[in-house]
Amino acid sequence: MFGAVDELVPPGKKPLTFMIYFRGQDGWHERKWKSNQDWNADPFFIEFASDAATLRVTVDRSSRKLTVFGRQVDLATANVILVDHVDLPGKEVVTGLGRVDLVMPEDANPALWVAENYESIRAKVFTSQ
Repeated sequence: MFGAVDELVPPGKKPLTFMIYFRGQDGWHERKWKSNQDWNADPFFIEFASDAATLRVTVDRSSRKLTVFGRQVDLATANVILVDHVDLPGKEVVTGLGRVDLVMPEDANPALWVAENYESIRAKVFTSQ
């Protein structure tokens, strides 16, 4: 999941405010998902819901704090986040992976672009749980 909040948009680029990787057991994401969001609210939210999980993120524009599964992350400190055990309600583990430059080519897949361009992120996300 990713989002942009009040970011300047350079020509040909896609600036993001945050990138969240969700991880669970094999196949946890292979189901029908519904999405909902309100980018104009403060805090704004984005949500994906299925029969097994609800992935909801809120971002407070004034404090620049993101909340996911009840854990608050300061975007000044970490704008890439990993949520482990997303398929085990109440046992989710939220980890800030650090702060990186999230301005990418506008045609880039954000999840792949971050992993391809930041080895430290790739090593933490693409490892067994």
